[in-house]
Amino acid sequence: MSAAPAATTTGLLPMRATYGSVDFAGRRASWLAPIVGLSLLAAAIAYVAGIGATRMLRPKLASFAGLTEVEPHSASSSLLSQGARSDSPR
Repeated sequence: MSAAPAATTTGLLPMRATYGSVDFAGRRASWLAPIVGLSLLAAAIAYVAGIGATRMLRPKLASFAGLTEVEPHSASSSLLSQGARSDSPR
């Protein structure tokens, strides 16, 4: 168990979530507004950075770099799924 869940479980780190209105950009808004706003901002930055990187690396090297990204993710998901119980509902 990592530190944050252990601290939360023991009560050392109080953790709560509310789904009411929040102040966002100087106005009252639904709690989803900041989530959607930050998600769109992060996606836009990643998209523009990817275009710039592709231009710098040239398409052939950029496609190779994009394909090599899949291998670590596949390995980590395989390792994580080995720890899951086989009789757990999915």
